[in-house]
Amino acid sequence: MTHKKKLFFKLGAVALAACLAAFISCTDEVTSDNSLAMYEPYMVPKVLLQDAGIPIVSIETKNNQFILDKENWVDASIKIGNAEDESWNMEPTDMQIRGRGNTTWGCAKKPFAIKFDEKTKICGMPKHKRWVLIANYLDHSHLKNEMAFYLSRQLGLDYTVRGKFVNLVLNGNYVGLYWLGEQIKVNSNRVDIDEDNDYLIEMDTYFDETWKFKSQIKKFPVQVKNDDTMLRKKSMRLRVFCTHLTFHTLTIQKQYMMIHSKTALILTHLQNSIV
Repeated sequence: MTHKKKLFFKLGAVALAACLAAFISCTDEVTSDNSLAMYEPYMVPKVLLQDAGIPIVSIETKNNQFILDKENWVDASIKIGNAEDESWNMEPTDMQIRGRGNTTWGCAKKPFAIKFDEKTKICGMPKHKRWVLIANYLDHSHLKNEMAFYLSRQLGLDYTVRGKFVNLVLNGNYVGLYWLGEQIKVNSNRVDIDEDNDYLIEMDTYFDETWKFKSQIKKFPVQVKNDDTMLRKKSMRLRVFCTHLTFHTLTIQKQYMMIHSKTALILTHLQNSIV
């Protein structure tokens, strides 16, 4: 099977699973009343999940406990089957699970973070203790993030998050199509940086990390994710760096806007000439 045929086959499998997921949850409501919606019994014939052609992840929480927040880990076990590569299948393995996300945690179909006691290899991806289950509830195509990661790989960026589409069964109930992937962490197999001199940062309006500040220009909310190694001296150095970065970014934006405006003008001229 050629590379293009494999790609179309995988996209078709994802589309089938996405249609099944969309059939189960057809609204975009984001409210706190959705905390238990995904625990309502919903059984899907096993053969239908198998025909989707993507791995089936089954998670059983201890005593069928609900996952109600993003702070408390719940003891559970995970099993993976139906993988195209049989080496990806996993026998029941102990782990812990909790909620994750900001706005998406208020959706009926919730995202999760999972943690193993030991570094564990999942679906052919490098070993690590921490993983995520992304619900993509507000993206009915389930492909926006995947396309961004695909472009990142094609551009040869130093690190692109790895992950696989899976069908998730939680305590015996099918809860939808998910993306099982790496949680962004500083690690030789993930974000490979020197924590003595480098920083893992994000721009996040929630502004809820321990080490955080707003840039002098534009007041961008900068948060440090690898905060275990942060010191006040390093924080000040990072502020200066982000100020320079913001200035150069704004300069690039202005140049891009000028180029974009010129390109739009040329295209408009060509269009009018053709018409």
